[in-house]
Amino acid sequence: MNINKLLLAILFSAIVLGLNKPGTVLAEFSVTKPGAILTDKTMELSGQLRLDLSEKTEEALGKGIPLVIEVEYRLFRIRKIIWDVQLASWSFTHSIQYHALSRQYLVRGHGLDASNVESFTTLQEALSFMGTLDDLTLPLPQQLDNTPAKKNSQGYRAQVRARLVIESLPAPLRPVAYTSSDWRLNTGWVSWKIAP
Repeated sequence: MNINKLLLAILFSAIVLGLNKPGTVLAEFSVTKPGAILTDKTMELSGQLRLDLSEKTEEALGKGIPLVIEVEYRLFRIRKIIWDVQLASWSFTHSIQYHALSRQYLVRGHGLDASNVESFTTLQEALSFMGTLDDLTLPLPQQLDNTPAKKNSQGYRAQVRARLVIESLPAPLRPVAYTSSDWRLNTGWVSWKIAP
């Protein structure tokens, strides 16, 4: 076995064993004051995602393991009689990684620019930046441009969900993450009504 592969296996084993201690305080993701404004071609969002990490996820981040967070958005037309119809959906991934040499937290892919990289001196600043929905403008599909609401429409409803992507973790860490509630960080779908 190559010495680098051996060292990598030892490192991940140590992380897996170290992150599986009982008594860790649980954290969760949540959404605060979500809002949206619809124009002919865009949906402009506002609000904040609270991305509180558990001790185990924070420890993994401190050891150089990047965490990927997927944020999904949906837009529905509300109908009187039958179920709401989904008009559009968007999905973005953001990642955060601790850079030990510079002692900076690097955030990649915030908003619509997947190549954007920002650096922060504290974890709280980085997570707050990642969770900001203010001034995020999502383009509506072309077929929705200038489409009047149906007669039975009661307006529109938006949804947002943020989750830690366990599948993006290194393979040796995934079994622990799948079986531990410390790693299942997810807001669930949060809905709110938008005026027609």
